[in-house]
Parts: sequence; structure tokens; C-alpha cells
Amino acid sequence: MIHGIGRTALLQLLFGAVVVLLVPAGPAAPNDDELVAYYTFEEGPSAQVQDASGHGNHGSIVDDVQYVELDGEAGYALKFNSGKAHVDCGNTPSLDLTEAVTLALWFYPLTTVQKGEG
Repeated sequence: MIHGIGRTALLQLLFGAVVVLLVPAGPAAPNDDELVAYYTFEEGPSAQVQDASGHGNHGSIVDDVQYVELDGEAGYALKFNSGKAHVDCGNTPSLDLTEAVTLALWFYPLTTVQKGEG
């Protein structure tokens, strides 16, 4: 469960990932009816991140976010180049998460946060 984290903060956290799944607690597949959002970044460089869940929770890139090609693999990741960089997925009813969720993501930090930062 995720407690005390707002939807905007959660969505900003999510996009530090290569693939993100956001579902109510329990297992899910990309065609699962319980799947809320599924971001693979396969669309490549654009101003919008595509949601493959079927719910239309596409995101608009805000500030300094860039698509980065994965070395030796097909696909892309997102790189956030400022503290204000994020992806805005709007405020649709399907993103109104009030119960436990399962969150799957991969992220690669380029720096280490020191005590008192962030």
C-alpha cells in the first residue's frame, strides 16, 4: 500500500521508469481490466507518453524530460533533467486511487541523494 502520497507525486515518481504498471493490489497483465495505467515508452521521442492500458491516461511531458534510447536493447526510458520535470497524466477518474495498488517500475539513479537533499 502507498500511504500519504498524493496522486501528482505518485505520477511524478512513476515516470522514473522504463515500464510502469499501476494496478489495484494483485497480479495483472497489460490486458487486465484492473490495470489503471501501463507505460512502456515504446512510442519514442514525443511530447506525450502513451498509456497502453486502454484507459487513455496518456501523459504530457512537462519541463526538461527526454527520451533516452536503451543501450543494446530496443526501447526508451525517460530522463528527468530538472526538479520540475515530470509527466502530467491529468485527473481522470481511473487515476483516483483510493485503495491499495501494486506498483512495478525500474529506475536508474544517476546521482546519490545526500541527507538533507530532495
